Amino acid sequence: MGTFTRSGKFATRHYEAIANAINERARTELLYSDASLGIAAVINALAVLFKNDNPKFDEKRFRAACWRGTHD
Repeated sequence: MGTFTRSGKFATRHYEAIANAINERARTELLYSDASLGIAAVINALAVLFKNDNPKFDEKRFRAACWRGTHD
Protein backbone atom coordinates (compact mmCIF):
# COMPACT_ATOMS: atom_id res chain seq x y z
CA MET A 1 0.00 0.00 0.00
CA GLY A 2 1.02 3.58 -0.61
CA THR A 3 1.91 6.07 2.06
CA PHE A 4 -1.02 7.87 3.64
CA THR A 5 0.15 11.37 4.50
CA ARG A 6 -3.08 13.03 5.61
CA SER A 7 -2.66 14.37 9.14
CA GLY A 8 -6.24 13.95 10.36
CA LYS A 9 -7.95 10.71 11.26
CA PHE A 10 -11.44 11.74 10.20
CA ALA A 11 -13.00 12.57 6.82
CA THR A 12 -16.17 14.45 5.96
CA ARG A 13 -18.08 11.17 5.75
CA HIS A 14 -17.17 10.48 9.39
CA TYR A 15 -18.38 13.89 10.55
CA GLU A 16 -21.63 13.42 8.64
CA ALA A 17 -22.26 9.90 9.95
CA ILE A 18 -21.64 10.99 13.54
CA ALA A 19 -23.84 14.09 13.16
CA ASN A 20 -26.63 11.92 11.72
CA ALA A 21 -26.40 9.48 14.62
CA ILE A 22 -26.52 12.32 17.15
CA ASN A 23 -29.41 13.95 15.30
CA GLU A 24 -31.41 10.75 15.31
CA ARG A 25 -31.00 10.51 19.07
CA ALA A 26 -31.57 14.24 19.67
CA ARG A 27 -34.91 14.18 17.87
CA THR A 28 -36.18 11.35 20.07
CA GLU A 29 -34.72 12.48 23.40
CA LEU A 30 -35.40 16.20 23.42
CA LEU A 31 -38.60 15.49 25.26
CA TYR A 32 -36.35 15.26 28.32
CA SER A 33 -34.34 18.38 29.13
CA ASP A 34 -31.60 16.41 30.90
CA ALA A 35 -31.04 14.36 27.73
CA SER A 36 -30.60 17.50 25.62
CA LEU A 37 -27.91 18.74 28.02
CA GLY A 38 -26.06 15.45 27.63
CA ILE A 39 -26.37 15.61 23.86
CA ALA A 40 -25.05 19.18 23.87
CA ALA A 41 -22.04 18.10 25.94
CA VAL A 42 -21.27 15.30 23.48
CA ILE A 43 -21.58 17.69 20.53
CA ASN A 44 -19.24 20.18 22.22
CA ALA A 45 -16.63 17.51 22.96
CA LEU A 46 -16.75 16.12 19.43
CA ALA A 47 -16.52 19.60 17.89
CA VAL A 48 -13.29 20.23 19.81
CA LEU A 49 -11.90 16.82 18.85
CA PHE A 50 -12.74 17.27 15.17
CA LYS A 51 -11.37 20.84 15.03
CA ASN A 52 -8.10 19.62 16.54
CA ASP A 53 -8.01 16.77 14.02
CA ASN A 54 -8.78 18.98 11.03
CA PRO A 55 -8.42 22.78 11.07
CA LYS A 56 -10.82 22.96 8.10
CA PHE A 57 -13.57 21.22 10.09
CA ASP A 58 -16.79 23.26 9.80
CA GLU A 59 -18.05 23.36 13.38
CA LYS A 60 -21.13 25.43 12.51
CA ARG A 61 -22.22 22.92 9.85
CA PHE A 62 -21.61 20.00 12.23
CA ARG A 63 -23.67 21.58 15.02
CA ALA A 64 -26.49 22.42 12.60
CA ALA A 65 -26.54 18.83 11.35
CA CYS A 66 -26.67 17.47 14.89
CA TRP A 67 -29.64 19.66 15.87
CA ARG A 68 -31.47 19.53 12.50
CA GLY A 69 -35.22 19.22 12.97
CA THR A 70 -35.13 19.51 16.76
CA HIS A 71 -36.24 23.13 17.09
CA ASP A 72 -39.31 22.96 14.89
